[in-house]
Amino acid sequence: MPRYGHIADVFLTNIYNRLAETLNRNIANWPSDYPLPSAQVSSLQNVNVQPQGSIQHFSASSTSDVKTPSSGKALQILAFFYYCDADITTELRFKSSGNVIAGLPFKGAVAMNLVGVKPPQGSTNEAVEIYLSGSGNVKGWICYKEV
Repeated sequence: MPRYGHIADVFLTNIYNRLAETLNRNIANWPSDYPLPSAQVSSLQNVNVQPQGSIQHFSASSTSDVKTPSSGKALQILAFFYYCDADITTELRFKSSGNVIAGLPFKGAVAMNLVGVKPPQGSTNEAVEIYLSGSGNVKGWICYKEV
């Protein structure tokens, strides 16, 4: 008697075989086929990762500013996380322009790391705010850089 049923067994066998062909490796010998060549290991060991940005934590029960840049500066948002406990619309956005960085149409959580891509940037002196369409509680943080 097949373990998952005939159709599922055939499907899983096909996936296994295609993956083995794609990787051009014998999956049955994994992980022994996968030690990285010493040159790649050396390259990985020499990567210099520098922390970026500053963290600003926030909590709000109504629309409020999260971070205002120093005078003459603009904010770039490098990463963020926030959650809301109510079924309302929430937006992490630039205050003056209304440009949305992230939004939730109902309760839940949202997070993103934007390091390595062109991060959203506000105008000079433009604050980042958390917008709540109704009554609720929001908590989170942003990682930002002033430019």
